Amino acid sequence: MAYKDLFTNGGGSIASIFEDGQATATGAVTADEIASVNPSTLTGSGTVPLAALAGITHTQLDAAAAIAGSQLASGAAIAAGQIASVNPSTLTGTGTVPLGGLAGITHSQMDAAAGITSGQIASVNPSTLTGSGTVPTTGLPAATTSAQGALQLGTAVGLPDTTAGAAGTSGKAADASHIHVTPSGLWQPADHGLLAWNCDPFLTSTNQAGSAAVLYLMRLKIPTAISVTNVHVGISVVGNTLTNSYLGLYDSTGHIIGTSADQSTAFTGLGLITAALVSGPFPVAAGATVYVGVQVGSASTQPKFACYNSGGANQASVLNANVTGASARVVGISSGNAALPSPITLSSCSVQTLAFWCALS
Repeated sequence: MAYKDLFTNGGGSIASIFEDGQATATGAVTADEIASVNPSTLTGSGTVPLAALAGITHTQLDAAAAIAGSQLASGAAIAAGQIASVNPSTLTGTGTVPLGGLAGITHSQMDAAAGITSGQIASVNPSTLTGSGTVPTTGLPAATTSAQGALQLGTAVGLPDTTAGAAGTSGKAADASHIHVTPSGLWQPADHGLLAWNCDPFLTSTNQAGSAAVLYLMRLKIPTAISVTNVHVGISVVGNTLTNSYLGLYDSTGHIIGTSADQSTAFTGLGLITAALVSGPFPVAAGATVYVGVQVGSASTQPKFACYNSGGANQASVLNANVTGASARVVGISSGNAALPSPITLSSCSVQTLAFWCALS
């Protein structure tokens, strides 16, 4: 039996106190009448106002609490800022979480069902991407040799016949096994073990002798980077009593890259002449224009070199069609009976009627 009744100071709430110390369900004890609650000792059933939950963290509630979203009215308005931390491995059920509450949760902690779009991810480490799917092009890293990632190709265009190959500036990768197209059916210098030439040797239909003490210069285009060791010409009729006979290589500014030793003896023989450049090999950059120089200082009989043309009076304008001065393809300059001059002023050279066949290796 109850041995006394206890009234609050205000008389507004009554709890019947029994001898066993337990309070009955009669009366209305409010949150502000309870100084603190030890959540580990809460038993039974009922509801607790949200204000009484202050200081109670999610770690103090186990699964037995079974507090569901349906037990909280929309007025509860529990925001991400009211949750100290979330262990994503324990999240179940359905619902939404503000993006601000996802801080610190990595993509590896979420499966495909999360439905996170590219705009909700600040950055992606491509080395950790697995599985299948698509990634917007704006989310792709710069071109890489890695097997991961997507190959980006620009708009398909025809392959231009340019002076030099180039890596390009689009920032998009080319497949490592791509092939550069060469004109079908045309022989290339590499087919003859050469690096460059001024024309296919099959086009040399005649042979001509030059003038003594004149340096003849034949212009060559170098599409890819090469390293030059030798200069080649062909002799069809031998010369006699030669002096100061040289083959050389000049750059597009008229400076000599390399010169051979005196070829006066070699030019008394027939066929393909291979003259090594002293102190070679010499590098030539992709896209460069170079000149092969051929000179016979003096001779009782000038050797005749394999030529593309017959050396007729009107051949100079044909060989140098629409190009003049430093851009001309076949020019010459008086050099004197001496070693090859350097530098020379290409714009001051005169166009020539003879185009000796020449090549580099």
